[in-house]
Amino acid sequence: CPATIVVGKEFRNASGEVLGDDPFRTDFAESCNTAFVGQSERVTPDELTATAALLGYRDLDLGVPVRGGSVPAAAGVTEHAANMIGQGKVEASPFVVALASASVAAGSSVQPRLIVKAGAKPAKGAPLPADQVAQLRDLMRAVVTEGTGGALAGVPGGDVHGKTGTAEYGNEDPPETHAWFTGYQGDIAFAVLVEDGAFGGTVAAPVAARFLTDLAG
Repeated sequence: CPATIVVGKEFRNASGEVLGDDPFRTDFAESCNTAFVGQSERVTPDELTATAALLGYRDLDLGVPVRGGSVPAAAGVTEHAANMIGQGKVEASPFVVALASASVAAGSSVQPRLIVKAGAKPAKGAPLPADQVAQLRDLMRAVVTEGTGGALAGVPGGDVHGKTGTAEYGNEDPPETHAWFTGYQGDIAFAVLVEDGAFGGTVAAPVAARFLTDLAG
């Protein structure tokens, strides 16, 4: 997790963060941009697009209008590197971000439906690779126990798995940011977006903690 990495252009971490030569588990828990960008040579654009679609970044038929998301196959190495951290041409709504967490929790590509009849259940989609899902669940748990999602470590209702996000936009220097937190607890998946909210861990994660605490009460 170096401070910067060059893939066509220079990518950097928020607030100049540097973790050094550490395990990817730490990079994931601490939300290190340069570590993810550095994986762009190992993950092809088509692999990123296909996996994102399984997790929910696709056209959705909920039964009512809903904005979906997309991770288009990148046109070049720099755009692909940006897509690896949810920048570039990636588009997402809070619903899709929550759907990705729901798919990890379920271990399958969840096909969401608006349920208006008691007892009805949406059909399950394609199963996700069991080994990778298990690793991803472990990484998402580490975000809460060891990383940027520590605001949810003590909430009632059971273990929370999650991921913070700080989405840059605009042309300011430093860039303006939206704050994200997504995750799941038991059979509840959720996403928090705070527009112009700075950092996901310090702003969006506490909102998620309050939501789960109120839900348990």
